[in-house]
Amino acid sequence: MCFEDGELVVGDHDVLLGRVGGAPFYIDRRQWEVWKHTQLIVGVGEGAPEGFSLPAGDDAHFIIKSRVFDPDEMASMVEDAPARAGGETGSLDAG
Repeated sequence: MCFEDGELVVGDHDVLLGRVGGAPFYIDRRQWEVWKHTQLIVGVGEGAPEGFSLPAGDDAHFIIKSRVFDPDEMASMVEDAPARAGGETGSLDAG
């Protein structure tokens, strides 16, 4: 889900993956443990958003696509523990 700046209460269980258009992008630590081997790609799809997410424009919503890192990419990544609220880790693209 996408929220207006300041609407998401960030806690110790949140991992900052990166920034999209200058806005911070967080994932829950438990989700990060499952998805840490993938690249998450933020995009826009046609149609209104579902749930509580912000729209991405007129009749548009945000989508997430993913791809698994290949073995060479995984080997080159530093496997440090994820950062908590405020640090960066992982890989995030806006596309």
